[in-house]
Amino acid sequence: MPEVTSDLLVNVLEDLALLLELKGETPFKIRTFRKGAEVVRALEGDLVQRARDRDLKGIDGIGEALQDKLHELALTGRLEIHDSLRGEFPEGLFEILELKCLGPKKVGTLYKELGIASLGALKDACQSGKVEALAEFGKKVTEEILDALADRERLSGRFLRADVAPVAERIVGLLRSHPEVSRAEVVGSYRRKLETVDDLHFMVATKKPTDLTEFFTEIEEIHQVILQGSSKAAVRLRNGLPCDLRAVSPTQWPFALLNFTGSKEHNLELRARALKQGFKLNECHLAPVDGETWNDSTATFEEEADIYAALGLSYIEPELRENRGEFELAEKAEKAEPVCERSKQLNSIVAK
Repeated sequence: MPEVTSDLLVNVLEDLALLLELKGETPFKIRTFRKGAEVVRALEGDLVQRARDRDLKGIDGIGEALQDKLHELALTGRLEIHDSLRGEFPEGLFEILELKCLGPKKVGTLYKELGIASLGALKDACQSGKVEALAEFGKKVTEEILDALADRERLSGRFLRADVAPVAERIVGLLRSHPEVSRAEVVGSYRRKLETVDDLHFMVATKKPTDLTEFFTEIEEIHQVILQGSSKAAVRLRNGLPCDLRAVSPTQWPFALLNFTGSKEHNLELRARALKQGFKLNECHLAPVDGETWNDSTATFEEEADIYAALGLSYIEPELRENRGEFELAEKAEKAEPVCERSKQLNSIVAK
């Protein structure tokens, strides 16, 4: 069973909308899942638990049918209708969908009319004139497809961190200077200081996420806007490097920073350790599994170090977060004094 997070719920709903459009379903059905994904992305709190408890009634954009699907997804990590729809199409079709010049409708037409289900087949069909002959395409669209295929081949490699550092630091500097941003970081493999990266992930803490996604897509270095939502945006830089921005609330900041910095292996181990101590950790919070409330409801975690300290660990530097022995070292190292009240509460519970 895959790890169930709020991101998984959003991604599956967005994928469902794409699959329905690929299949040629009605715009109403497509909009239902696309709007549902936007609503889910904007909700705060433990969305997964609310979906498991069917506690989403009355939320605009989430009807009974969608709530049932979120419930199934939250319980099992899978959705039967999603698996079924995905199985109707060859995997190669989803690589074609990554070409930004082609939407699901056109990709569906290529598949139905010409049987194109791979990038290689698409290139051959474009060069032979078969794509150009289709009513919805023509010469201009065919040329755009060939250009996109050439760009994909050219940009399929990774980028040296040293080469992208100047633009990464410039963008995060611009984000930090925005009046509605309290904190900003480059997360992911860049923050872990890996030698190469294949994308850049930016994160900001703000009370006005939509303002920031709009601001992000207008930065000078941006060549192409791929997605602009209420709390997330995805773009491509002039050098071809994909980038995205995630906007979170100030209270979510330390948890989101921790989650989107660590490798998958590090995060899974950290969450497993939290569960063993009776707590659930995700990108939104650290809280008792049994649902008990904190003694001080106004206290919040402030830094990543608070979260590590609360779980009996010294702070683990970003570049060590690969689950390659760093936890054993952090258990032996001298623990930092927890900074915030909530961390102190949890630290005292763990100590017992």
